[in-house]
Formats: sequence, structure tokens, C-alpha cells
Amino acid sequence: MMDYKKKDASILAQAYDLELNPHDFHHGEPKGNKLLHKLGHYQGGMFYYRGQWFMGLDRVNLLLEQLSLAPLEPNWAKIPKISGTLLQFYFSFRSPYSFLAIYEVEKLIKDLNIQIEYKPLLPMAMRGFKIPKSKKMYIFKDAARLAHKRGISFGKVYDPLGEGVLNVLKLFCLAQEKKQELLFCKLIFEAIWSKGQNLTRESNLIKVLSPLGWQKDEIIKALHNEGPKDLIKNKEELKGHGLWGVPSFVWGEFSTWGQDRIPLLREIIKGPS
Repeated sequence: MMDYKKKDASILAQAYDLELNPHDFHHGEPKGNKLLHKLGHYQGGMFYYRGQWFMGLDRVNLLLEQLSLAPLEPNWAKIPKISGTLLQFYFSFRSPYSFLAIYEVEKLIKDLNIQIEYKPLLPMAMRGFKIPKSKKMYIFKDAARLAHKRGISFGKVYDPLGEGVLNVLKLFCLAQEKKQELLFCKLIFEAIWSKGQNLTRESNLIKVLSPLGWQKDEIIKALHNEGPKDLIKNKEELKGHGLWGVPSFVWGEFSTWGQDRIPLLREIIKGPS
């Protein structure tokens, strides 16, 4: 994990014209960590202002906006183009950041005419990870403000953890067969994060997926199947890339985590103009 963070920090430093000394990486001082936890957060590299948290360079412009200061503009075009033929998209239907990413993935497909391989994962909570309450709260609030800024409906949520997740993963197999992965993902993400649909209910799933033109009988049949056989494979692949969270992306020899890196990914794929 530290190797990825160092690589990511190096790319950010280049894009923002910052000096970076790899020897400066450390785990923080006890006093600072204690204050961080007291204020209700779980990781370093954060700005705290008027009860809000801003995650490093990825959220600094939201902070600067509140301070009426000019934004920082990364020059992603400084990062060299990397050859590739297929973009691998690792995601979880329970991840609000994966939800935000799906709209950007759609733009990449349209603008750059690239092929996408969709690689679903079980949510971290179903993969044995223990997630602190402070992390859950920050992620939800952060995703909400990003969605609001982008004009994306967000907040009416029904947590699909457990049976709901398994249902949509089974149906995702049908979407793969029909090559309707993108629309399927958008419909399911919106049902979970914008419309508060209980996806343990068969009737709700049939209604949510009606734009796909599927027959009721094939949906019911798919719900009785085993579901994706490559969930473990996807998890191990992601681990092999030095990544663990979603959304994550792999293009050729380049791998990155987070919907915040999609602008970088776009430049790496298309190269300088």
C-alpha cells in the first residue's frame, strides 16, 4: 500500500510542480494522530476547516473555494502517455465513489473510443475489512458534496449490503452476456445511491432494470444462478497491482485508485494534444 501511495504522490508532485522527497514519508507524530482522531478522522493528509474535512490535493480546491482563493490547476498532460488496449474498471456497487466514477467512465468510452472491462468486487465489508465509523461518515459526506457539485442526484440511499449486493452481482452476469454493462451499472448505482431502492426485492429489481428491455422470467432465472465466478480473481488481480480499494483502474502498465484520478487517466490514455 505504501508503494502505491509513494507512486501516486510522485505523480501529483509532477502535475502540481511540487518538490517531493521520498524520505519525507512517515506515519505521523503521536500528538498529531491523537488530535486527528479526537476531531473525528482516521487518516492523515487532511485539512480541517469549520467542521469540514478536505483530503489533500484532491479536495484542496473545495477548501480554497470556501476561502475565496484561486484554485490549484494540475497539469496532468505532463504525465507521459502509456500504451494500452483495454481499460480495466474495478468497482463495487456499495461504493459511492464507484457510483460517481461510472459517469466519468461513460465519458471516457465516448470521448476516447476505448474498450472497458468491468470487474466487480464484493464490498470491503463483505471481504473481511473492518471499516471505522469515522471513515464511513467521511466517505458518505465527501461523496455527497462531490455529487452536489457535479449535479448528480445523491443521498436517498438504501444499503444493499448482503442479499442486495449478491442480487445485483448475479444480474450483472446477465448484463455481461448482453453486453449492457454500462447501462446496467448506471441503473443499479442510481437505484442504490439516488432512489433508495431495496434491491433485495425482486419486484424492485424488475422495475429498476426495465430500461434494459429484459424479460421478467430471465431476471428471475438470473437471480437463482450462482453469480460471478471471478470475484476472488478480481480481488487478487487488484492486490497484484498494489491496490485494494474501489474504484480502481488499470491501463497497460499503469494502475491507479479513485475517481479523482480519472482526469489523469484520460491524459495518460490520449497523450498530449
